[in-house]
Amino acid sequence: MPDSTNTAFDPETERLLAEARERGKRSFSRTERLTYWLSSFGFIAAALGLLLGQATTRSLPHTWVVVLLVGSYAIASRLEFEVGSTLAIPTELVLIEMLFLLPPEQVPLWVLAGGLLSQAPEYLSGVVPLERALIIVGSSWFALGPAIVFRSFDGPSAEMSARTLGILGLAIAAQFAIDAVTSSAREWTALQVPPRKTVAGMPLVFTIDLVLAPIGLLAAIAASRGNAALLLPLPLLFVIALTTRERQTRFDQALELSSAYRGTAFLLGDVIEADDAYTGAHSRDVLD
Repeated sequence: MPDSTNTAFDPETERLLAEARERGKRSFSRTERLTYWLSSFGFIAAALGLLLGQATTRSLPHTWVVVLLVGSYAIASRLEFEVGSTLAIPTELVLIEMLFLLPPEQVPLWVLAGGLLSQAPEYLSGVVPLERALIIVGSSWFALGPAIVFRSFDGPSAEMSARTLGILGLAIAAQFAIDAVTSSAREWTALQVPPRKTVAGMPLVFTIDLVLAPIGLLAAIAASRGNAALLLPLPLLFVIALTTRERQTRFDQALELSSAYRGTAFLLGDVIEADDAYTGAHSRDVLD
């Protein structure tokens, strides 16, 4: 697993991170627009196909339970660990609860609703162009894998049994497989990021999911016996929020320091070039 404390100082990762931040403030390029429209349409079609297929015997819980789960997912979606051009978000904690407490064929659409809700302030204020909501839609493919697995087993109950753990393991494996393939395809098609670069950030993303999955299972077991237990993940999300803020601050400082270093080095190169053109050009080549 890559060392997260040094991620910002790896030149390639630093470049991808800076480019990802800059892209978040502007409209799509033609290639990005085509990629995310196709990815979004594909996800909506697949999610509706799953929803309209044979339903599980599990009934929809009270409306306030759905609202709380979607709201918790939206909160988790705002806690971003930047990994190159991709993001790791601690939504696994709430996703596991959704799989056990909601009809699994509905989960992908509720995941989409939570993701869109998380970015609503930026869209409404104009900080982020509205069309970038397509990224949320097209990035929701990962929820289809576990939803299909859970529906195939008719929505297993939340309990600590070998059968439940086995189904959950299959669901997480399906989630990781679909996420790796779809994320790599989107990054490659839209941004020309080689798949190996996208996959290089996946160990950290998947490790966060694996650590949170058992906690999500325990929360789902508790919630199945008393809906008030749905509030249990919120303190953990608060702690994660503190961690993501500290990590983002460290990355901000690293990017600023790197930018200042490059600016100073280019200035020195210009000064040297005024006296010796060859040495100045060579200095810039070394910096590049």
